[in-house]
Amino acid sequence: MTIRIHDSGSGFARDAAESFGIREGMKSGLTLVGGTVSVETSAIQGTTVTLTLPISALSTIGPHSNEVPLRVGLIDGSLTSRIGMLGTIIFLLVASWVIAEPLPTPQVVLLAIVTYVFVSIALCFGWNTRARIPLTIAGICLGLGVIIHVATSAPDCSDVSSVSWLMYGVSGGGTLLLLNASRHRAIQLGIVAAFALAGLALALAMPASCRVEPLVAAFIVCCYMVSVAYVIVWIDRNVAAQQQRAAVIWERILNERVERDLQVATRMSWDLLTTSTRDLLQGVADGTLAVDDPLVRATAATEATMIRTRLGLISSSRKGHDTPFMMLLTPLTDVAARFDITIDGDEVEPLTRLDPYPTELVDFIEGLITQCAGSEQSSLEPVGIRALVDTDVDELIISLPATGLDLQASEIHDCRIEVLAASDSDACTLVSIRRPQI
Repeated sequence: MTIRIHDSGSGFARDAAESFGIREGMKSGLTLVGGTVSVETSAIQGTTVTLTLPISALSTIGPHSNEVPLRVGLIDGSLTSRIGMLGTIIFLLVASWVIAEPLPTPQVVLLAIVTYVFVSIALCFGWNTRARIPLTIAGICLGLGVIIHVATSAPDCSDVSSVSWLMYGVSGGGTLLLLNASRHRAIQLGIVAAFALAGLALALAMPASCRVEPLVAAFIVCCYMVSVAYVIVWIDRNVAAQQQRAAVIWERILNERVERDLQVATRMSWDLLTTSTRDLLQGVADGTLAVDDPLVRATAATEATMIRTRLGLISSSRKGHDTPFMMLLTPLTDVAARFDITIDGDEVEPLTRLDPYPTELVDFIEGLITQCAGSEQSSLEPVGIRALVDTDVDELIISLPATGLDLQASEIHDCRIEVLAASDSDACTLVSIRRPQI
């Protein structure tokens, strides 16, 4: 599965693609499940983040059933491990004619063995694709089919060595990938039982005087299949436990780093505060300034915009109470204060138009605030108003802490009103008001 996220922004420095957060947060997390992440950035074409995740790793994400599946990430995440498990398959391919030639219908046995080998090789390289399930089923059918075919072709004592090597090659090493193709214990045991019964049937099809060696081969193969499958699972579980412990330690390191960065940012931010901002904070703290005073709220919103500007987050050429946004915010905070509702306003980007918003639009927003106060599906969150510029259009994004409002798309003068989203679970309605440039 591939997830690609693209924006049309101005990009960032290429060194940032190997920053602490991307390198250790995104890349290390996906690597644990066999995934990858790549970041491409350009000042002209924006930024593209591409995440890839093996289909087989999806079963480790999200809720599980009561039966805990056997994770075999050792096989999932390593092509080298899967190729290593093909060792006996390659031996089976090399010795295929030596095994098939003494048996009845050697051409059929040879064709079945060669097909079985190539299906196993295809499974090895197509492990993390949708072809994994059909290839696994085909491999099981071919493996069981060639054993049952030989059992039904009346082998004699001269075929003892070929029969034994056939079981070692097909039922033993050949089924290692097939066993690990499933994560469920019941399916794995079913595959083992199927090949064990097929091997037992083949051994019993031999004459009574020469059944001992095939029976021993069937028993060894059965034990070998069970032990190898569960050794791999045991190794993987121990690796997973180590990874989990390392993840806990790494999370603690990340939290400590975030806390240190926050402390540094706080100290830097405090140094950037002007005297007026500090006076505002001091007045709110000692009670000399009323928090519900509309002018205080508007001043606080202005100071917030100025702080963001000094931090380099936005660039604003206009400050003060005479901007269209501040002129809109002042009457709204007055209305909200009557209902004990807080207005959280921020001019994220300076609006391009200098003329004030229409009085009818102000009345419309005041009506929305009044509806929030009387709504049964409301929360204690503030009314959020953000001003920004989107594709040369001034836009207000209003977050109303209520749902079920009498609201629909409309136009007031040149202002286009749209409902972006309404969530009953969060008791929140998002409204967009767009005003084009003159």
